[in-house]
Amino acid sequence: MPSEPDTPLVPGVTTKISLQVGDQLRTFHIRLPPQFMETTAAPLLYVLHGRFGSGLQTESTYGFAPFADNNGWIVVYPDGYEKSWADGRGATPADLAGIDDLAFFDAMQVYLEQRILLDPLRIYCCGMSNGAFMTQRLGLERTGRFAAIAWVAGTLAVSHLAQVPSANLSVLIIHGQADSLVPYTGGSAQGDILGVDALEERWHVSNNITVVGSEVVLPDLFENTCRVWCRASENGPFTVKRLRIVGGGHNWPSRPGALVLGAVCYDVDATREISQFFTEHPRPNPGGSSLVATYRAVFTVDFGRLLQAHRMPCRWGWEKVP
Repeated sequence: MPSEPDTPLVPGVTTKISLQVGDQLRTFHIRLPPQFMETTAAPLLYVLHGRFGSGLQTESTYGFAPFADNNGWIVVYPDGYEKSWADGRGATPADLAGIDDLAFFDAMQVYLEQRILLDPLRIYCCGMSNGAFMTQRLGLERTGRFAAIAWVAGTLAVSHLAQVPSANLSVLIIHGQADSLVPYTGGSAQGDILGVDALEERWHVSNNITVVGSEVVLPDLFENTCRVWCRASENGPFTVKRLRIVGGGHNWPSRPGALVLGAVCYDVDATREISQFFTEHPRPNPGGSSLVATYRAVFTVDFGRLLQAHRMPCRWGWEKVP
């Protein structure tokens, strides 16, 4: 049960909530959109920090608030145990302490469902690094909860290879090929991990995708050392999309924050890519076809440029706004 059951949730304000989960007091931060209405079902997005990060750091660094506030989404930024997640690799503080992070996410979901009218067809999760590994664990072990998941700079612990999702699930993979912390080709990263190409193929199989899309290069907007190659493969409403960043390091493209490991690519904005991907991928309605909201927005990004979204063969790309 929550330790703060009467904490008011104020639209337009990020509120810290504490939950008793087993013998651990866990915390998360929730932001309701300014126009929040109790009678309107709202989409929900979980954003997971990386190792040494926090919920509030994730909120300030990755900048989902403008998208969420403008489109009526609720965003939850959980805090990991000792700034880590039990993602299955066996080396994080949470893994070593035997923390049950699945129970934590179950408790958060119950807390939210008891207080907020959520849209069950639009619940999403994304994460960075350690949070990326945890996002995939949730996608595998809580598949039916999510419409889609996305992650940056993370793959899958080999220990989870026997785990398969219980249903089709759209996924977005963003990874730098020059990532020295979580190697693109897999191997060892605080435990044995799968490479990105093998991981993409695994999600193709789980989504019954038999025709793999062509890989296309996105525009070199800022003429830096990185190039972004995009591939999207589909089976009906389900998509597996990969952004392969040649020259990109271990960071969140366009919004690296204080922790910069390797080259930062500004030709794509991971926050924008994830927001658009989630908007285009609600969970199919068992009772009929899904209605996908139209989302076109102009964002002010960290480097002070305005970019406008437009459709391209690999879903979409970017062009400079005059």
